[in-house]
Amino acid sequence: MKGKLSEAIEIANFGLTILEKSDITFPSEKKEYYEILSNAYERNGESRKAFENYKNYQRWSDTIYNQDINTQLLEKAYNYEISKNEQNSKLNLEKVKHQKLMTTRNLLIIISIIGFFSTLYILRTNKKLKEINFALKTKNLEIENALYQGQNIERRRLADIDQEDQNAQLTTLRSLIKAIDPDQLDDHNSVIYKKLIDITTSATNVDGLIFHNTLPGVLEQDGIVAATHALVSKLTVQYNTLFNLKEEDHIGRFQIDMEHQLYQIILESINNIVKHADASFVNINFKKVDSLFIVTVEDDGRGIDVDLKKEGKGISKMISLANKMGGEYKIENLLPNGTKIWVKIPIEENSKN
Repeated sequence: MKGKLSEAIEIANFGLTILEKSDITFPSEKKEYYEILSNAYERNGESRKAFENYKNYQRWSDTIYNQDINTQLLEKAYNYEISKNEQNSKLNLEKVKHQKLMTTRNLLIIISIIGFFSTLYILRTNKKLKEINFALKTKNLEIENALYQGQNIERRRLADIDQEDQNAQLTTLRSLIKAIDPDQLDDHNSVIYKKLIDITTSATNVDGLIFHNTLPGVLEQDGIVAATHALVSKLTVQYNTLFNLKEEDHIGRFQIDMEHQLYQIILESINNIVKHADASFVNINFKKVDSLFIVTVEDDGRGIDVDLKKEGKGISKMISLANKMGGEYKIENLLPNGTKIWVKIPIEENSKN
């Protein structure tokens, strides 16, 4: 047993000698060696040496403990520093966010102020524009009224000229026919002579009535339907043709120039029927379909000649008037006899109904 204790003492002393020569302290190893020596000397009965080695053991134990404490303190200090830096980083980040929020808020305030004053400017500008537009509309209305009055006067003048010219031609023709001595004619030619006298007399009366109604006052006062009704009422009384006027929907007032052009188309159509169709009835129909105004004029007469349909000045005039209003004009022969006219135009009702 003592041999093993001596061997342990020798090994421990040798280890301590080696550690003393080293530049590194190795406190844990020294503590273990002093613990071995303290226990070995105590078992070997050498109390004094055992106590001396125990004190060294205790000293290095304390050193190690202090080192652990210092390490823990240092670790805590590092952790505190890291935590402090993290908190500072978070604080700086919050400051940056707060600064951005403040900048955004200030920007929104500036934009709101600009928007407010911009809105005021736009409202003020719109008010001025409305006043200018109203003044322009008023001025345009005055100009349109003046133009309308001028056109109205011109239409009446042309109507009077046309009437005088047409009446003069018919009167001349009638005079030439009357210049023929009926006593010099045989029975057949006498019949023809009488028919020519009747036709020229009737044509004179028809043209007088038609041209007299070229621009009736009722058209300007009450509109297209009332003017057409007044016209066909006179024609029905004057001639043996039955005129039937039907208004499928309530037809309001349109722009006055459009009403004039529509009336001219209807007037020209009726004029052609009275002169050429030898019809017993004429149906005139007014209706609205969505934004379209549709007029149809239908008779049971002899129909329209193909060449007249292609080259007739009256038909060309009606097509031109319909196209001018952005609409269309169509005419065709019906079977077994008769003629039908369609006029379709886009409309905007006038405020005057």
